[in-house]
Amino acid sequence: MGLQLYVLVHLLLRSFSNGVDRMYGTQLSLALSLLAIAVAAVFFNQLFRHRFDRRIHGLLLASSLFAGVSLISLLVSDFVTDAMLDEYQAWYAFVRYVYLISIIMLLTCVYQQPSFCLNVHRMCMVVLAVDASVGIAQYLAGNTILVTQYDKFARVIGLSSHPVTYSLELVLLFCICELTRRKLQWAAHYFHVGLYALGFAALILSASRTGVGLLGATLAIYLLVRRPLLLPLFAVAGILVLIASPFEQLFSELQSIPDYITSGDYTVWDVRTAITSMHWRIHHWYYLSNKALELPWLGFGPGQEPLYSPFALLAHSQFVEVFFETGLLGLIAFGHFWLRIAGAAVSASPESGPASIRNSHDADARTFWIAMFVGLTWVGLFDQSLNDETVSLSFLLLSVFVMLAPASAIAQVPLRRLIEAGPAGTCPPLR
Repeated sequence: MGLQLYVLVHLLLRSFSNGVDRMYGTQLSLALSLLAIAVAAVFFNQLFRHRFDRRIHGLLLASSLFAGVSLISLLVSDFVTDAMLDEYQAWYAFVRYVYLISIIMLLTCVYQQPSFCLNVHRMCMVVLAVDASVGIAQYLAGNTILVTQYDKFARVIGLSSHPVTYSLELVLLFCICELTRRKLQWAAHYFHVGLYALGFAALILSASRTGVGLLGATLAIYLLVRRPLLLPLFAVAGILVLIASPFEQLFSELQSIPDYITSGDYTVWDVRTAITSMHWRIHHWYYLSNKALELPWLGFGPGQEPLYSPFALLAHSQFVEVFFETGLLGLIAFGHFWLRIAGAAVSASPESGPASIRNSHDADARTFWIAMFVGLTWVGLFDQSLNDETVSLSFLLLSVFVMLAPASAIAQVPLRRLIEAGPAGTCPPLR
């Protein structure tokens, strides 16, 4: 139980550490990451003392394989090809990959504890409430910023370092809250609705196409599979939100992208033709992909892409970035890791209980997770690199273990509430 408390507190603190580092110039995020690696090393023997789920074993092997290829790329680019421009950034990126392995190990040690889902639900609700409240407070206080030359509206960044990062975390927190609610077989309560509305307001104020696109894709795919009759209503509501918010202009600008590609303008940088950040991304991907062909097998080394970028910026595509930094071998290893994440979550065992209830809740949660993962894959392809968003990727890994967690988590709900829930097995959330 003590290790579970540490893991949850760590994820809570890590959710806010980027903002603390930005405001006060500290290295709290790095310190927390190194501490997690140290704690995972302490519990390494405990992890392998008992046989554990083969799906987690495959996930650990896949993440370790990618980290290993990254280390080989680092050494080769430093001592063989001389492509390394910044050793500190290379080792920092490698440590980040080791940190993600540590998160998998720590979650493996605690996800089978009966209180896991319940405590994850509470933790994510708290983080979502704080994150959303901070963003709204920033807006009310006029503490908004224009991040790039393409920004049409001042944006809030919450406790993150960027509005896109902020929007990703808001949506992932919402998704985990919903996954745990479904695992616990709770009915939606007014408290959930109110908090989700608060998070959605903060998401709108971040003016991030990435976050809104991820949320829209997740809900649309879920409704298409599970609630097709509600899909037209969702589409109408989405259109109304676009009209009443800055996103109508932000999305309508993308209509010129097909012409930008077919005309060949993306091959040469010209700010006059790259009228949105998506146009800039397309040129950036073209430039980096061509540059990556100079060292196609192991790339230029982890963490080096911004140093080779003509704009000194991230690739804004996790797959282009991985290919540039670790080559084709790294891209294959990362793709394997990415698919292993999906495989572990989707193959989660059905919950215990009456067959009709069990199958319904299992299919519902699984569909919701798949919808979220498809949305995240889209984000990884076309927008801010999830590979570099440590907190967001940690939440994605957390969602996998929520799916793997046994149904015994519901045993932590007081007996009185189970009785009140009736045969459906649902009950209102704890207040």
